[in-house]
Amino acid sequence: MATTTPGETAAAQKARALPLGGRFNPYLDNERDTPPIYLPRQGQVSTVCAPRFEERLNPVVVVQQLRARFQAAGKTWRSEFYTTLTQRFPDGIPADLVDALGDELMAQTGDVVVNLGQSRLTGGHHAETENPVTATQSDPGSTGPCA
Repeated sequence: MATTTPGETAAAQKARALPLGGRFNPYLDNERDTPPIYLPRQGQVSTVCAPRFEERLNPVVVVQQLRARFQAAGKTWRSEFYTTLTQRFPDGIPADLVDALGDELMAQTGDVVVNLGQSRLTGGHHAETENPVTATQSDPGSTGPCA
């Protein structure tokens, strides 16, 4: 309600009436806006989910790791394995899959190198030829090193 005299104005101020008869709200912008979101205090867990990026390794680095693993297991590394890895993972090999890939590739090789000891030459003959022991013995009663 608009006032016309100073007495009405004083009475409206005493009653805390809105200016200009309530047609104008000086706090309208503050009432419409959402309150700002402040950062959490230090030491509190953040609820923001950040994207996670998986580490990708260069195929050459992975091949070096797997070749060492193959040698330790006594298996032969084949060049086809490198081709397989680069075809399956053209953008690099995920770091968490290296062990699984090593197991998978080892399962594809069936060869096992068995070192039966150093050969000694005795009279022009190898010691193994006098007492042959093979890695493929299947006799359950044998007492050789591969039993």
